[in-house]
Amino acid sequence: MYDPVKVPAHTLAVLREFRDEKVLNDDPFFIAVLTNDLRGAALYADEDNFEALAHIVGWCYNELPHGSWGSEERVRAWLTSRS
Repeated sequence: MYDPVKVPAHTLAVLREFRDEKVLNDDPFFIAVLTNDLRGAALYADEDNFEALAHIVGWCYNELPHGSWGSEERVRAWLTSRS
């Protein structure tokens, strides 16, 4: 079960910036998470993010707009959309 409290604060700040400001951090971990690349997310995660990966994905599922994440195409479309 996803627990938003277990998402590291620095990760939450980056994800909220993506959602609220349409700004994508160029850190490979965040790109992997947002493009649904589990292998990349695990590979690039720091210790805190690795331990919280399931909660981070749960946060994305519950808090990001539908269609804004899940593949490179969706992320690109979200970042360039006007809404």
